[in-house]
Amino acid sequence: MGEGGVQLDLERLRMIEIAANIHRVKIMMELSKGEGTITSLAKNLGYSRQLVKHHLETLNRGGLVYKRRIGNMEFYNITDSGKTILSEILKIHLEIGKASNEACKPVSNDKSIRKRLKYLPIILGTTSVAVSFIKGFSVNQPLWIVGGVLMGIFLYAIISKLIQVLT
Repeated sequence: MGEGGVQLDLERLRMIEIAANIHRVKIMMELSKGEGTITSLAKNLGYSRQLVKHHLETLNRGGLVYKRRIGNMEFYNITDSGKTILSEILKIHLEIGKASNEACKPVSNDKSIRKRLKYLPIILGTTSVAVSFIKGFSVNQPLWIVGGVLMGIFLYAIISKLIQVLT
């Protein structure tokens, strides 16, 4: 028994581990449409024959695909276990995609937050200009003033964009 009363299916986990490779997933997806040869899979996926052969051998050893030979031709098919594992991997992929989309949503659609943050870029930009202006005059360095103005413009642009993205 695993933690929390969940029993792990080690064979299933082994199969997921074997299949959890982008090339193998794509090969299995292609085979789920129908059988294929190394050459046809390589052509359809844009892979080299060597890459397809390597991954097919791994999938075959793992029981996720099987091959049948007709003369000197080898035809590969996805097994029922392979279909199940592929389905689980794609389901996990979709769930992760949904979760990451949720994480990327704006912090808030509250207009009062956006209204309060509206002046932040101006404040930061002008503060940078003011500090460099005072420092430039006090030590007689005009480059401080120029640098401060450029820094102020840069801060204004970056903070404005950041606020726009986050709200």
